[in-house]
Amino acid sequence: MLTRVLLGAALTFTSGCSLAFVDGPPDFIPANEPVPPESCTIERALPFLDAVGAGAFLVTALTSSDGDNVRFAAVGSGALGFSSYTGFRRVKQCRERMFRMETPSPDTLFPRTLVEIADPLLSAPRLFRVNDESPDRSR
Repeated sequence: MLTRVLLGAALTFTSGCSLAFVDGPPDFIPANEPVPPESCTIERALPFLDAVGAGAFLVTALTSSDGDNVRFAAVGSGALGFSSYTGFRRVKQCRERMFRMETPSPDTLFPRTLVEIADPLLSAPRLFRVNDESPDRSR
């Protein structure tokens, strides 16, 4: 019974902070324009708090032997996990729009052809002329 009361109190104090207090970028600003700093949330504290609460509920669900406590903790873990996921997603969208952080495409990360791989090697300065087979080492 005491475990259930403690879980209920924890769920009450940490439930849905991200759902309630984390704002994503506003819909009325076009997607290709940056958003003003006050229009959305860039701090990850509330989603992190929800994630910690979801983890605590999950540990309780996995270690409890009472069926009611397991079900209650599993529901609490799922609710806080969803809230944490939603909060982190909103913060990510806000940061991307505010700071214009664009993820690089896979095409720009790695060269695609042998010419692109060899280009830096071919443009490196030469130590001796191409017609010479080797530098003169007899001196």
